Amino acid sequence: MAFSGTHYGFKVHKLNGFTESIVKVVKSAETVTSGDPISLEDDTAITTDAGLAIFGTYQGVDAVTGDGTKTISILVGKDIQYLVDNDNVANTFAGAGYGGGKYFDTVGNTGAVGIDTSSASSTEGQVSCVDESPDADDTSIGVFKVNSAETQY
Repeated sequence: MAFSGTHYGFKVHKLNGFTESIVKVVKSAETVTSGDPISLEDDTAITTDAGLAIFGTYQGVDAVTGDGTKTISILVGKDIQYLVDNDNVANTFAGAGYGGGKYFDTVGNTGAVGIDTSSASSTEGQVSCVDESPDADDTSIGVFKVNSAETQY
């Protein structure tokens, strides 16, 4: 995976509507890094994979490796907007019809999760694009909302 910018992970851009933090145990041997989108597996936190419903995001400072007891606070809310980098593999994100209003899946692993531009869809995906190029100097980033957060808790 090759990202063209330096905005790895989901960085909060705008807090809209109802948000809360929910504490979950990190799955044993799973590492979670600040900015990771989080999914649940057997009610434990894992870094999401493409296609999994995203529960929320970990915005903490330290990376956490689960041991069955370590917890993280997960920011959840269906209207939170995040700045996220994209991979620009196969499809260039900005200015090519792959941005605003489209749905996407994630790509990458803990500490370097981004948007898979090859997954652009008009009907389904883990996140939806709100703005395809909020920074004219860095067209590799976009503003996204998590699609499944409101159905997870």
